[in-house]
Amino acid sequence: MAEKSGFSAEEKAAMKERAKETRAKRGKKDGAAELAAKIAEMGATDRKLAQRVHELVGKHAPDLEPTTWYGMPA
Repeated sequence: MAEKSGFSAEEKAAMKERAKETRAKRGKKDGAAELAAKIAEMGATDRKLAQRVHELVGKHAPDLEPTTWYGMPA
């Protein structure tokens, strides 16, 4: 049985997204706007959960800055 080598399409997409985020951070992009855009792209159930998590983190850890990691809100 041949062993698979290399990255999957999903892994490659995540790496490209992370590189884009890293470049954007150097340009001081608005993390809150980027986070809101990523949440808006989610399906209804995931979007509702992500919005609630974002609200809770903002309330209990206001010093944290909203951002994305590998294309996901963080």
